[in-house]
Amino acid sequence: MKRYRILHIMNYYIPGMGYQENYLPAEQKKLGLFPFIITSDRYPPIQNYDQILAPVLGSRIQYPDRFKDKEVEILRLPVILENIHHTYVLLKGLYRSILKINPDIIHLHGVSGYLVFQVLIINSFLNMPLVMDSHTCYFNVNPYNFKKRFYYKILKRLVYPCFKSKIKKMLPINEDAKVFLKDELNIQESKLTILPLGTDVKTFYFSEIERVALRKKLGFNPNDVVAIHSGKLSDRKQTSFLVNSLTCLFSNFPSFKLLIVGSGSKEYMDSIRFIVKENDMENKVFFYPFAQRNVLRKFYNAADIGIWPGDPSITIQEAMACKLPIIVQDHRDTKELNAYTNGIVVRRGDKAQLLSAISKLVLNKKLREDLGEKSLQLVQDILNWKSIAQRSIELYREALGRP
Repeated sequence: MKRYRILHIMNYYIPGMGYQENYLPAEQKKLGLFPFIITSDRYPPIQNYDQILAPVLGSRIQYPDRFKDKEVEILRLPVILENIHHTYVLLKGLYRSILKINPDIIHLHGVSGYLVFQVLIINSFLNMPLVMDSHTCYFNVNPYNFKKRFYYKILKRLVYPCFKSKIKKMLPINEDAKVFLKDELNIQESKLTILPLGTDVKTFYFSEIERVALRKKLGFNPNDVVAIHSGKLSDRKQTSFLVNSLTCLFSNFPSFKLLIVGSGSKEYMDSIRFIVKENDMENKVFFYPFAQRNVLRKFYNAADIGIWPGDPSITIQEAMACKLPIIVQDHRDTKELNAYTNGIVVRRGDKAQLLSAISKLVLNKKLREDLGEKSLQLVQDILNWKSIAQRSIELYREALGRP
């Protein structure tokens, strides 16, 4: 197999995280490819950055630089223009940098924004094989208002028809992203292949030793059934809805506990803590801030159930790798996460369904264990970065027209 030079281009890059951009190029390198990354000289402008990420990452604005993360060479280019409301950037020196790297294929992360337009225009001159992945789902463009619909209609009718011959493949991360590309951007089915998100099985794995040690440290009894909800916390993740729903459950199941690991805006976290205090749940719901990934694994190991009733995130795959059964919303954006029927799906915002799913798992230890084994098997078979990187190489070869 030829050792392809793969150029990943993306708006932002945060070293040491568990995202696709951190692991996919790194695993491709282990498989013998030569991946490179071009990105901006800053971290993403997420809401409440100073409260959530600044304590860990420091200043959002970095310097143009060349460095390595997970043995992959990364080039930070200065930003000419940034739209912080839509996380779009335009990069200075991109054309020259692409020429210097001279990749066999360009893997562009994203399907809209300044950088996408910039790469599409540059590649109309360079004519290099181009693959694009998409994390854009209906849930993460919500509210899908008139302004957004108008924007995507421009992409659908004016932009993509001009460049469609240059785009060899599009790789949506799940079924929802695939439907969005078909319906909103009119991308033909033959160019679409789902490339799911995975997890790092060397960081996230089940450990009975860690389970016993942390449960003891946290003061849990051996018979306690502990659920975990983790990530960037917000109404989109339905964190407040989850806590509100549990007010009547704790009295029925005194051994049930909830771990909330992560952070949100101060106002949002204060509102959740208020619910906990007002309903006398302070010895049932436990809060912990963002944790390093090797510490987060210990929290997953201490838990018995993972609950994400709102928008999905990479934390779900991480929990599955630690052998947790999952409760997630019943939607096509979680289809890949429950492919082995390793969890229970519930209608978003349906309190009765959520409580029924939790009750079923609290009462049935064997069911928890069986679903947890299926979660682990799904990660080992499909949702790990090595398998996903191997699949990406197959898709690159198809894009290049090579068997």
